[in-house]
Amino acid sequence: MEDKVLKSKSWVANYFCSKVCEYQHYLEQVVSHCDTSLGRFSQKLLPVQNDLRLLTYAYGPLNNMVQTLKDSGSVFLPTAISWGDIKKLRHGEFFYLSRNASTHDGNPIINGWANGKYYVAHDIERFDGYGNFIKIQSPVKDVRTFTLEFSLDLYDLLAARLKLLGDDHQLIQPLIGPSEIEQIMGSQMIPEDVRNLFSGQIDEIKEKAGQIEVDPVAKALEQIRTGVDYIRRVA
Repeated sequence: MEDKVLKSKSWVANYFCSKVCEYQHYLEQVVSHCDTSLGRFSQKLLPVQNDLRLLTYAYGPLNNMVQTLKDSGSVFLPTAISWGDIKKLRHGEFFYLSRNASTHDGNPIINGWANGKYYVAHDIERFDGYGNFIKIQSPVKDVRTFTLEFSLDLYDLLAARLKLLGDDHQLIQPLIGPSEIEQIMGSQMIPEDVRNLFSGQIDEIKEKAGQIEVDPVAKALEQIRTGVDYIRRVA
């Protein structure tokens, strides 16, 4: 059972860096769309409706990625990440509550514009799954600003939890396992002549592949540092 638990944690840990990258991708899209609007405003041009649509399409996945990072990180981190932890971050309460409004109600969240900046124009009102009335206080700051501030705090939280694992954690595993190599070599995506070429070397390939190890914690921390550098550069 312990081997299965460790294997599960290792798998999720190896996926975690790509989820941090995905969050960063949507963050950069949000900033880019906001900057496009600011650029148009500086040229005395009116906002374009499609720009707001594109911003909404980037902000929604960004918001949902918060739960993905929370849930997946909690699988392998020594101290799980709770919504309580996230609510303590700048604008964390809003991200938590507005994610529910967006995911469960389809609320677009961003609905205001002034002087080139996008805003949540008013408080969001909704009923939760239990029929309780919820009022979500809108941020005073513009979308670009509050998203960057929240993201910086989120990265700090993730980095702090990852560092609790130390350098001698057990999550370092081979990049690819023997069963995966067998499946790949048996896949129809591999041309038959290639399979025939390597058919007598499968054991050697498995052995060499098993020597290639990846530290998922170090990878995630490096990606977080990249994200923090980006935020400090554009904030």
